[in-house]
Amino acid sequence: MVSNSSPIDDADDTCVPSPFKLFSLLEQQHRRLALQYLLDHNCPVSLDAIVMYLIEHESVSANDRRRLSVELHHNHLPRLADYGCLRYDVETNTVEQVFDDGTLRSLFERATDSNA
Repeated sequence: MVSNSSPIDDADDTCVPSPFKLFSLLEQQHRRLALQYLLDHNCPVSLDAIVMYLIEHESVSANDRRRLSVELHHNHLPRLADYGCLRYDVETNTVEQVFDDGTLRSLFERATDSNA
């Protein structure tokens, strides 16, 4: 699995990023949609399932599937994992949510609420 030890806390892999950092992470639509998918589905989920969700919810062609998969695998999922937002197993390409903490879930919902 991707290590969650970098910027936050070596001892806790479900720590909560600051609101500023979470909002910064969620500026990118791929990350928001990946987290939304995790909230809406039983985990763990496959990288391919998240890619298909992105294709369905963005104006992206199915031809961009490989590009999306590479971006998620090398950039977005590891970055979210580094900040305790999810767990990503790079060997099996499976993703799990770590929204056990109510604060993190609340911040995510505030960041993605289109009515706010």
